[in-house]
Amino acid sequence: MNSNPVHKDLEIKIQHIGLKKENHLFEYQIDGTFFADFENSIIRDCAIKIAIFFDKRIEPYHTRIQIDGTVQAECDRCNAVFPMKILADFELYVKYRGTHQEDEDSETEILFITRDEPEIDFTKLIYDLLHLSIPIYKTCNDIGNNVECDKEMLKVIDTYLQQTEHNKKNKTKEPDPRWAKLQELKDKLN
Repeated sequence: MNSNPVHKDLEIKIQHIGLKKENHLFEYQIDGTFFADFENSIIRDCAIKIAIFFDKRIEPYHTRIQIDGTVQAECDRCNAVFPMKILADFELYVKYRGTHQEDEDSETEILFITRDEPEIDFTKLIYDLLHLSIPIYKTCNDIGNNVECDKEMLKVIDTYLQQTEHNKKNKTKEPDPRWAKLQELKDKLN
């Protein structure tokens, strides 16, 4: 496998024209500056390593993308910022096409390029894959015991939950007055 130097770029592109027909490894280091040009990015600060394994021996070219690193995320429990580990692995194929109109008809796991394009731009794809790698519910592994946890917020949440539970236990079952009016109407009709 041919390994290339580690890049620290804002764009992730592979010069595929001129590459030998063998396996290649391209490595990139990404930090928060990578996301500066994208609007509405939920990632602001990170330290991520991207490894792109590009197999040019057979067409379509097989590509495997590995993502490993940390993203500064807000905890959905206490709202504190903590380093969240991201580890993901994606596969796709790179195929040649005749025109740019085929892009809209392509499947998600196939990236279409033209034969005269000297490089494959993975920038937007990596941006999307990084966001897909972030879980919907973001919390640290040991809530309340990490240095980053907002202990005051956790106390407020715990107090609120205890009050809610206490109110549920002590609440008497009185019928809702709206249902009483409906019951009267039902009785009149019967």
